[in-house]
Amino acid sequence: MRREAFSKARGEGAGFKVYGRGSFRRRRRTVGAVLLALVLAGVLVAALGFSRGDEGIRRGVEIGGVDVGGMSKAEARQALEAGASQSLAQISFVNGSGGDAPDGGKVSAQSLGIALDDRKSVEKAYDVGRDGNFVERSVAAVRGSSTGVSIPAAVSYDRQAAEEIVSGFAGEVDQQPENASYEASGSGDLEVVDGEPGSELDVQKTLGNLDESLPKLDGEIPLATKSVQPEKSAENLQSMAPTKKLGEFETDYRYSDSEARKQNLRMSSGAVDGTVLEPGEVFSMNEHIAGLDYKKAKVFADGGETSALGGGLCQVTSTVYMAAQYAGLEIVERTPHYTTLPYIRPGFDATVWFGGQGIPELDMKFKNTTDSNVLIREYVTEKGILKAEIWGQPNGKEVTMRSEQDFKDTDRGIKWSTYKTVKKDGEVIREGLLHEDLYSYPPPEASDEGYNDVRVGGW
Repeated sequence: MRREAFSKARGEGAGFKVYGRGSFRRRRRTVGAVLLALVLAGVLVAALGFSRGDEGIRRGVEIGGVDVGGMSKAEARQALEAGASQSLAQISFVNGSGGDAPDGGKVSAQSLGIALDDRKSVEKAYDVGRDGNFVERSVAAVRGSSTGVSIPAAVSYDRQAAEEIVSGFAGEVDQQPENASYEASGSGDLEVVDGEPGSELDVQKTLGNLDESLPKLDGEIPLATKSVQPEKSAENLQSMAPTKKLGEFETDYRYSDSEARKQNLRMSSGAVDGTVLEPGEVFSMNEHIAGLDYKKAKVFADGGETSALGGGLCQVTSTVYMAAQYAGLEIVERTPHYTTLPYIRPGFDATVWFGGQGIPELDMKFKNTTDSNVLIREYVTEKGILKAEIWGQPNGKEVTMRSEQDFKDTDRGIKWSTYKTVKKDGEVIREGLLHEDLYSYPPPEASDEGYNDVRVGGW
């Protein structure tokens, strides 16, 4: 009964023809053979179409984008030369990184020593569909009839000349990275601002792009660049961040009602404010305040008063000089004024002079002798006070300073001695005389000759 039921289920006795497994395999082989025959027939048809015009270049062949299919060798060379002379007459080195990066520039093919070997290029094109065995020729035939066959043009250039030309674009292309920096918030707290990577021209990769583009008769060459990381990272600044005020000093500028002097104070202190010194780095006052558009204001020259461009610079200098003293930093260079000043105690002053008029430069310099970065803050307040602060990491130093007048007479002038005591972790590591300064007495009459008198006084 089971056998009969199974037979009925397969359709036996119901008019159906039943095939075994062997029959299905034979049918699959037959279908496969037919499909293979069709494919081969298609290849042969394509090959026949591709090979029409047997004396010329196969149809569907191009050289560097120039269609030379069906042409004779002479015709192909002529077409290739025309295409190359149009595409490669001028080579443009363009932005290859996107964004706002600039282009490099344009140069002539002659300056790069570009040369097209049209004969060699055409011979390669002519060989398409002729070289190789039957299968290789058939594959080339199918490609030529469907998508086409592209042959790179045989193009050479002067590598040394190209390298020099590409290197010359660095000034236009290179973008300097921005170091991480400190920024003071409204409350006076310091925050680390991330830097930005820059980029610089990669000459060898750009020449590689030239190698790829010229055989395609492409006259636009992407400029390759590589990323340049900032020297100062946010992580580095964070670990070296100034967290404590090491020293401060302030002077009063309300004695002067000169608006020009106040502008000079704001301008020069602003040039100093925010300066970061790494361990071992030396701060130069002149490097920061020289070359600004100062106003003509009161200066102290030869012990008297006059007007000159930059009036107020010495007050800015003296104020930050004393902040550096109280921070326990090393003073590298300091020159006193010729006369005593109304805004600072004698012995605490420092003058600057940019040089000229036969007078050597006078600078004020100090060195970061700590193991962390230090930040210099200097600014004017609306209440008439100029403030300077030195920030760093705690160094355990405590500094006290004092100055005393030794004598004052018309023949010898006025002598002041300045003393400094430095404690580290409560222990005195330095104590005693710091320097002696001799100021003029009596002060001479004010002069109107300006710069000529500033030589011994300062701003």
